[in-house]
Amino acid sequence: MEALGLYKDISTEYGLNQSVHHQWRFGDPHKKSGEPDRHDYEIKVVDGVEVEPGPVWHSLYRWIVSQADDFLAFQTVYLITDNRDLLAETVSSTAGLGHWPMVAAWWKERIRYVGPYGERTTVVFVPISADTGLDKVHPTWAGTYILDACVFLFPDINFALIDSDCVPVTLFEIQELWLSCAEPDAPKEEGRQPEAIPSSPIAPAQKRARSVDTGQATQQQPGPPIKLPKSRSVENLVASVVQSPPPAHTGSFEDEVDFGGSEPSSPHPTEREEEKSRNSTPTAQSCPGSTDRRATAETPKPVAHKGVILVSEAFTEINAGLVIVLASGHRAPIQESELVDPERDPDELAAIASTAYLGHVESYLSTTQPPCDTETAVSSGLLGSPLLGTATRCAADWCHAWSILGQWSGLVTFPVPATGQWPRHGHLRGILDGFQGRQPNFHKWARPAYEQGALPTLSLLPGEVAIKVLPGDKIYQAMEIEPDFMRPAILHGFGTRAKQRLPSRLEELAHFGWVPLAAALFGTAEWQQQWLHHNFLPVIGLRVHAKFPPSPLSYQQQVALLGLWERRPASGTPCRALAQAAELVFGLPTVFRAPEEWTAEVKGEVFDLVQCSQRIYTGDAANTSQAPQDLFDRPKKWAQWVLSMNSLWQEDSPMPDRPLTVHCSGLGGGLLSPDHEYDIFFQNHAQMKVYGPSLAMTDDWEQRITQLGLTKTTHG
Repeated sequence: MEALGLYKDISTEYGLNQSVHHQWRFGDPHKKSGEPDRHDYEIKVVDGVEVEPGPVWHSLYRWIVSQADDFLAFQTVYLITDNRDLLAETVSSTAGLGHWPMVAAWWKERIRYVGPYGERTTVVFVPISADTGLDKVHPTWAGTYILDACVFLFPDINFALIDSDCVPVTLFEIQELWLSCAEPDAPKEEGRQPEAIPSSPIAPAQKRARSVDTGQATQQQPGPPIKLPKSRSVENLVASVVQSPPPAHTGSFEDEVDFGGSEPSSPHPTEREEEKSRNSTPTAQSCPGSTDRRATAETPKPVAHKGVILVSEAFTEINAGLVIVLASGHRAPIQESELVDPERDPDELAAIASTAYLGHVESYLSTTQPPCDTETAVSSGLLGSPLLGTATRCAADWCHAWSILGQWSGLVTFPVPATGQWPRHGHLRGILDGFQGRQPNFHKWARPAYEQGALPTLSLLPGEVAIKVLPGDKIYQAMEIEPDFMRPAILHGFGTRAKQRLPSRLEELAHFGWVPLAAALFGTAEWQQQWLHHNFLPVIGLRVHAKFPPSPLSYQQQVALLGLWERRPASGTPCRALAQAAELVFGLPTVFRAPEEWTAEVKGEVFDLVQCSQRIYTGDAANTSQAPQDLFDRPKKWAQWVLSMNSLWQEDSPMPDRPLTVHCSGLGGGLLSPDHEYDIFFQNHAQMKVYGPSLAMTDDWEQRITQLGLTKTTHG
């Protein structure tokens, strides 16, 4: 460890210029010392022995298997946790939870929509209590253990851990979100047939909305969305070839027309496009053995992705308000038939699950090998941790790693309080004497001791699991909607004032209904995309000035995309997590309020496509159809048809017939003159205040001192 303080040559892809190769050393730049910011508290002791912090896995699994029906009928589950009761009638008057009824109203409406990937979605609230075995963990870490347990028990389900003040305000599915940030030049996955992929309006994120750098595993680069012809954006809404059964004769356009295989509509597709349409369609995430998850010889199971999606924010590297884990795909510890068997004892199933879980964690840790690349080991931030040298094999392993760091953090920083009430800050007893007065300190909110503080390191976790970090600020996630700008993909009211504003913002937004994910990325004629706002911060310390943004979605593109989503009738047991949802009426999207003319001729009959899309979106087509719902998937067939219409997805304004001119300032550089010729300008700030796990403003470029782990705030 002493060698870390010596100067050495560092070769890293994070460098902004060649100076990173010359005599840098590891240290603690911008460290300040002061009086220790003590928030110590009395620690719980029973019979003279300190109570050990950490989750009780048997209790947690017993609670989950007892609620198995809340999970098994769905392809995607959003997990919300709190040590306050979100199901209580008093939730609206509970301090810090006044936003929940309105957020729950949005969730209540969202879970009724099914998109072209067929992901049925639900929300599950897991309380932090003795019943769930989480009463001895700090509330900020409880969600980590819940996510870990659920991903391991249900390997065929996508899971997202999400804050109660964080809610999607655009329509997207997890599969779509993942493919939107897929690598275009990556080797083709086995079973994929690129010739049979219909056009998609959403480009991969590294083209349209480049994510922040997540290390060598993904090779992504930071930056804003760039202009790219929509006709080239063909990779996203399809995972494999699916052949839908022919619909029964019903007389309605949505049921009668085989969008991809019928006589050509107007505009008439070419013979190749027609063949492409017949052989391609978005694929549902299927899980054999559960409701709505049929996998037949005609419907192959989609290619599984080993992936995790994280989201950045404006003031720290990565925000923990939304963490998405794709279906892990490992062997399930308990068969689904056993989980739904009412004769099985939950305690017995919990014992099986917890034993299997601990064995799986042990097998993940047994992957440890001495790192062959020292530089990669250092930049991963795992030096000095038990995770150094490990390699993930499936998404569950990534969750194990997060959980392990949480349990270690609990032992060091979060001993169980005697009062049972957890303070906001950690305990200083585990911090070495020389660092208790460090400013910024270790034990405050969102610093390394907290669940959010671990995410920058976990974004570089080596192994088979790909970790994508989407740019949250004003693209995929934002605290606020700027006036005259389009909403973000997800609205997250973190912070006291943002949380207070959240209910009124959601109520106002509901009047305009839902919009597709693409609208948040490209904007519309009415609202320009938020990343064009002057406060857009895709990476800490970086501002982007663009003169060539992509053209907004056209009217017909919006209509086509909204038809990909069908509002299904409420069925089964109501979602218990949303019991306190406010009464909220959702209006029609703007394109349906003032419809323009858009028709197509099919089999000699002219159909109004705006009305057809609206009937799918509102659920009228499903409510009036005579075709069995389980045999007919309108969003999938609509996608197959409209995404094959190449002329619909062409850019409204062509790209200039020249390379784009991009300028990048040095550290601390000012703005370029508006008269200067450039298309995109990256302005880098030498100092940028952050509150997150980096623990400092930036690395010291004058003294050439970098933090242990090569903080990405300056090297990214």
